[in-house]
Amino acid sequence: MTAVITALAPAAAWSETPQEVDLFPSQSWASLLDRGTEPTQDAAAQANAAPTDTPDLDDTMPTAPEGVEAAVVSAFTAIGEWSETGRRIVVLAHQGETYLICQRCDVAGAVQPGGMLTPQYRFKALEAKRAVLLDPQGKELHVDLAPLAQ
Repeated sequence: MTAVITALAPAAAWSETPQEVDLFPSQSWASLLDRGTEPTQDAAAQANAAPTDTPDLDDTMPTAPEGVEAAVVSAFTAIGEWSETGRRIVVLAHQGETYLICQRCDVAGAVQPGGMLTPQYRFKALEAKRAVLLDPQGKELHVDLAPLAQ
């Protein structure tokens, strides 16, 4: 088998001493910023130097805008609604489960204000454009109902 491979490959490729190739050479932040420009001696020296201005991981992670609490980001999604005897019933989805909520209704299984949707979330109120839930810390969680109007 070796004879067949040797016959097919050029002789230079099968030299006796294997050559090491660094497939992932280290780079500095400065070398990434200087792409497209001709490297100078200072840039080459800086690229070979240990990086000193590497940002901390916490500095690069996105954060919520000022004044926006984490409770605004909802794992609940409004997926449907209907009216029965003049009362509004909304369907929420959360982690593959569906929940019926209403302000006052006679629908079996529907959660009314004060009731628990999940062990962590309590239903507070059903408003015209949003459903209001409470998380375990008592913070309000707003579920936007505007997509249902479309």
